[in-house]
Amino acid sequence: MNFKQIRERFLESSGRTDLVDTDTLADFGAGYYINAGQRWLDVKFIDANMEGRFFAQLPEKTYTFNIPFCRAINSVWYSDASNNTYGPLSKKTLAELKQEFPLPWRSQEPGTPLYYAPTNNMLVPNAQNFRLKDPRGYPEATTKMNVKYANVLTGGNLGINSITILPICSNIIDVEVWGLFHSNVLTEDEDTSWWSVNYPEALIRAGLREVEIDHRNTQGVEDWTRAIASLITDLVDDQAYELSVGINQMRG
Repeated sequence: MNFKQIRERFLESSGRTDLVDTDTLADFGAGYYINAGQRWLDVKFIDANMEGRFFAQLPEKTYTFNIPFCRAINSVWYSDASNNTYGPLSKKTLAELKQEFPLPWRSQEPGTPLYYAPTNNMLVPNAQNFRLKDPRGYPEATTKMNVKYANVLTGGNLGINSITILPICSNIIDVEVWGLFHSNVLTEDEDTSWWSVNYPEALIRAGLREVEIDHRNTQGVEDWTRAIASLITDLVDDQAYELSVGINQMRG
């Protein structure tokens, strides 16, 4: 089912005409709950046995790139077509990279990539643009405040949305990231996701569960959680079957 069809079923199940237009099925807010429910499904039921891959091309003399919807990184591989190299990168923390490769990284001599660090590109206020309150209490000194934001690279403790690779590559390289990812956000009528195609009923129920959370209806949340878990049992059983294929001995 696509996003418009999901909204139609959401409307029929919830009766929330304030969230979905009854005539055109336009999104009046249902998308917020549906996408929130989808993120919950990703975290609750998608585990390391259902890894995804993300591909990126890194220009020469570049050391970081964004990874949308990333939850966790398992491994990072790179390939360099110019010299036919392909292999894994070793994981380090951002702090370890800073210790081994002194800043600024752009001025470092390019070479062959060896390490990667899960990182987070986050916006923080640029202190140079704060207009501080006059300590003498003059009101005209506080009438304007120009707060701008700057990109700051941090470790992955606040989530992962980027990767840093060092040494800086001397050639264009292709990067392959294995890990867990959130499903794509549903915005347009024809948009689909793994959940909307394979388990649309679970996605609809997850959206309804999010509505109950906003209403602080604990019993409603628990009811929807149990209903979804019962439905997803099929997914878990399929995983167990796939993992057991070719195994004829208990692991000890």
